Amino acid sequence: MPIFTAIAAVVTSIAAAVGFGAVAASAIGAVGAFAARTLLTIGISKLISNTTDTPASGSNTPAADPRAQKSPTTVNKIPVVYGSAYVGPTITDAILSTDQTTMYYVCALSEVTTGTFTFGNIYFNGDLITLGTGGDAAKVLSLTNNAVPPQVDTKIAGNMYVYLFNNGSSSGINTGGQTAIQILSDASIPVDSRWSATDTMSSCAFAVVKLIYNSDAGTTQLGSLNFQLINDLDNPGAVISNYLTNTVYGCAIPVANIDTASLAALYIYSDELITYVPTGGGTATQPRYRINGPINTGQNCLANLQDLCDACDSWLQYSELTGQWKVVINQSYEDYTTFNALYLIDSSNLIGGIDINPIDLNNTYNSLEVGYPNVNIKDQTDYRVFNLVDYVPEVMSPNEAANQLSVNYPQVNNYIQAAYLGERRLLQSREDLIITCALDYSGIQIEAGDVVRVTLAEYGWDEKLFRVSQVQEVKDESGFLGARISAFEYNNTIYANDPLNDFIPEANTGLINPKWLDNPGTPVITTNPLANGTVSSFIVESTTPASGSTMFMDFNYGLTSNVDTHKSYTTIQTSDGSPFAVSATVSINVVNLPPETYYWSTTARTSVSGYKSLASAPYTWGGPNVTTFDSTSNTGGVTFNQISNDVSSALTPAGGYTYKIDNYPGSVLLPVNTTTSPAVTVPSYINGTTQTTKIYPYFQGTSATADGYFANSTGVWTPGDACAFIYSFGISDWYALHGFTFFTPLTPSEVVEIQLDNQFVSNANTVLQIVPYIDFTGVYTYVDTQYMMNITLTANQPFVWQDKRVYQGTSGIGAVGYLWRNIVTGTQVTSVAAAFQVYYGKLPP
Repeated sequence: MPIFTAIAAVVTSIAAAVGFGAVAASAIGAVGAFAARTLLTIGISKLISNTTDTPASGSNTPAADPRAQKSPTTVNKIPVVYGSAYVGPTITDAILSTDQTTMYYVCALSEVTTGTFTFGNIYFNGDLITLGTGGDAAKVLSLTNNAVPPQVDTKIAGNMYVYLFNNGSSSGINTGGQTAIQILSDASIPVDSRWSATDTMSSCAFAVVKLIYNSDAGTTQLGSLNFQLINDLDNPGAVISNYLTNTVYGCAIPVANIDTASLAALYIYSDELITYVPTGGGTATQPRYRINGPINTGQNCLANLQDLCDACDSWLQYSELTGQWKVVINQSYEDYTTFNALYLIDSSNLIGGIDINPIDLNNTYNSLEVGYPNVNIKDQTDYRVFNLVDYVPEVMSPNEAANQLSVNYPQVNNYIQAAYLGERRLLQSREDLIITCALDYSGIQIEAGDVVRVTLAEYGWDEKLFRVSQVQEVKDESGFLGARISAFEYNNTIYANDPLNDFIPEANTGLINPKWLDNPGTPVITTNPLANGTVSSFIVESTTPASGSTMFMDFNYGLTSNVDTHKSYTTIQTSDGSPFAVSATVSINVVNLPPETYYWSTTARTSVSGYKSLASAPYTWGGPNVTTFDSTSNTGGVTFNQISNDVSSALTPAGGYTYKIDNYPGSVLLPVNTTTSPAVTVPSYINGTTQTTKIYPYFQGTSATADGYFANSTGVWTPGDACAFIYSFGISDWYALHGFTFFTPLTPSEVVEIQLDNQFVSNANTVLQIVPYIDFTGVYTYVDTQYMMNITLTANQPFVWQDKRVYQGTSGIGAVGYLWRNIVTGTQVTSVAAAFQVYYGKLPP
């Protein structure tokens, strides 16, 4: 059959690769010693019994758990993984970058077999890792826990990378074509620590983990890693063949000393489908046996072989008659022969009598505890208890004492298979007879594992069935050869494949990690109104995350919107050290930063990590400024009011109004921020905002209707309407400097004349722009930039500017005045004093 050929080919190829002559000695040292210890005068064929409920044979000290993560040490052994298993890495190398910000860890996972390895889930500190795709396939994007609903934490993104290799340094799966040698030859790694061409990691499945130090992301140390490694070599027949013959991690037994036919039979038997009942009802099937787990290479070979045989309900047999190791399947004889073909023991071939050794009732088990690594809970050990009284109470004796059989299957991570195996062990333990007897030479044909018939009238046995556990070839006193056998009671009903009900434990859910937070709210900045005797300041306000326990709120600032470059300004926490309420508002008052345009962010922190907000909108800060308190006159800027009704000699008839504003000597007035107060006052100030394409759009050819201009520029100076825009508060950073609103809009026959004397002073070199405006009542405020003026101011040097304009009320002028803007960021211009006069009336006939 093809499967026999396949196994034989695998074993033969391994034999050719290693050379059996060279490994014969190690084979005897590893496993053959058992046979040597039990060798009788002529020969022996014996089943090596199951050991799932006893300590591993030959183990003096417990070997390290292959599923646990191990720190670097020279005594660590790399396991070999068959099938699917969650394993902890063995750290074999750790490298710190030159700048001491990045660690590289080499995590060995398994020796490579003839099967092919792939990777499944990866967990970091118990949380599921999500890796990137494409060029970022090694980048850890987020961690997900098992809360309900699941929490997803992205703070780790960009601070951890996991590069996977399934067979040596050149076998990268998600490395973008890079080898492990290239990754670990990064320029940031000290030269003497970089990998070279000799660091091949031959025949090893491993991972390289790159951690960038970040306390907020929790990447200050490696933590606990758990990898799901999947080997397509999982059929027990092929697995045991591989382990028996391998010279690196296995027993190094030559193929000539292995009964390959028995392994081929096990391969076929393991592939047969058994039926079970899924958790949702109905029926389903799965292969009878699979090996899913790591082999502890720190344990002796015989103990590992027994674990593998236990996982497929078989015995390991060594025969001195053939000099071969063999696997005997614990199966019904009906699977391979007939009843009449079984060897018959009766008076015709018995030499002497039969010794019968019944098992004490106190050593007969009536309940079963099965321990196995459950794949549904990341191969954590799960336990299930089966009581015989719940299934077949009729086989129990009256008042039978409770006696539990505990079995463990370290290479079985499937509930159905574990229960199937355990059920057979429990039922087998109820067969309480063991016999020994001597046979004539015809008994030499019996092998350990065979089922035989026994007829003995004295006990009422008529072809009662026993399974042979040991056959010894012996000589009697006359020198004739014969056989002595030991056998235990056989019951064919044990092998009935009754469907089992699947069991999947409830997930450990519902626990939200209080150390995982949402991001805090994006900061909002508000300017504090400047009042008498106060320090100019602004408020930065943010909100705590909507979930988690926020212990600290850090306020950070920077000159760009990149929050990773922001500096810490201050940290806020509750007075009693308790967590903030979720979505709570937290604010600070800022007074002491130098003039600049700032971006703010916040970091919500637990005791171990932090979560950053987005950057705020830019905020221009003019710097700290302390005012002097004057309870009488220091009430802020003076608002423009009508103070006379002088008649201009150019206007008739008499009665035209004159409006004038002065900042009289002797009064100390607090400047008002024009950008936050629409009221026109003196003194007032304006902070700078750098302009580029909007310094003079009409000339630059950048006028746009989106900015209020009457037309989009088609070139420099064109079209004509591109020179004027409709004013609204703050458009393109323009604000009112002075203005006057008429009681009644001017008629087409009336004119208005405005005159302005204004003194300015700046705290730094800057450029101030001023432009007149006309408001057409109920329509729009018209601003013609053809009359815009640029004033270059020198730091701390006062400058007096004068202007005069005359307009005719053709379309019903309702207001007139001047706008201003400061076009250099980080500066502040103050309008110290001004005389603004307005004359209007009819022209002479």
